[in-house]
This record gives sequence, structure tokens and C-alpha cells, in this order.
Amino acid sequence: MTFTSASYHANSKLARTNNDDLQTCLSLSLPLSIRTIYPCSTLANQNSSQYQCDHFNVNELSSVRGGRISHFPAVIVYATDSNDVQNVVKCATKLNYIVNARSGGHSYEGYCLGSMYNNIVINMEAINYIHINQYDGTGIFGAGTRIGPIYYRTFQYNYTINAGSCAWMGLAEVK
Repeated sequence: MTFTSASYHANSKLARTNNDDLQTCLSLSLPLSIRTIYPCSTLANQNSSQYQCDHFNVNELSSVRGGRISHFPAVIVYATDSNDVQNVVKCATKLNYIVNARSGGHSYEGYCLGSMYNNIVINMEAINYIHINQYDGTGIFGAGTRIGPIYYRTFQYNYTINAGSCAWMGLAEVK
């Protein structure tokens, strides 16, 4: 499987006041083992055992960045394979959300959090693999694979790729 680094943009609408439709679509489309984190400020999530919100505090995200980030995603989905990514994109398309890839979070500007309130962040760090075919000179890398390990493994086979100088940036964030 090959992943392409891109942000999928649906038609932007005004910010949503709740994300019940998104929670429903994702809960029907994704395995229960897939971690989804919704904003803690969502009333439905404050006392929910099904949805996690303890690691996703918008105030903390903003203060870490000096108050520059005034937006937050509707949900962060921790995908484990391409099927998860496809199902999230289907829900996003159906419900008119924007999708942003995250695989390391190395954007100083916070691009992996998106630029609108109606976006979904797909964290791809778990999609982490390197397969190099020395016979035909090709390689397949998971979207969450960090650049440093890719450089190291390709060097072992006398190959290289151009992907920048930040060794711990995830492949899905290479632009």
C-alpha cells in the first residue's frame, strides 16, 4: 500500500456547534480499537467513556504555541492502516469536513491541526513500515514512518530519497 501526502479539502462551511454526526459516522465506520479524540469542550464528551478527550485540550494547544492557534480540529483519529484512512475520508466527504494528515506534528505553524473548525486530523504515526525491494529498486513506506529511519534503511541498500533535513518528521507531512 502506498500513501500520498495531501490534505483533502471539502467545501468549507461555517464552524459546527456540535459533531454528533461525525461521531456517529466514525463510530459506524471504524473498528472500536481505533482511538478517536474529540474536544473536551464538547458537552457530550465530558462524561463519556466511549470517546477520549483528556489529551486534547484546546487551551493547552493554544498556550503551547503562544496563543497563536485559535482553532482546533473536530476530532483526531489515530489510524492504524489504509482502511482507517479511507473510512475517515469517506465520513469527511459525506459530512463536508476537511482532512489533515499528521504523522509527527512538526509544523511550527500548526498546519497539522488544520485552519478551520470543521476539520479532521488523521494521525498516521502507527502506519509505520519500510519495505525496500532491492531487485527492482523500489520502496514502499508507511505514511507515519519518520524520515530518519527511511534515510537509514535506504542507505543500507545504497539508495536515497529527498525529503528534507528534519529526521523525525513523518512522511505524511513532507510537502
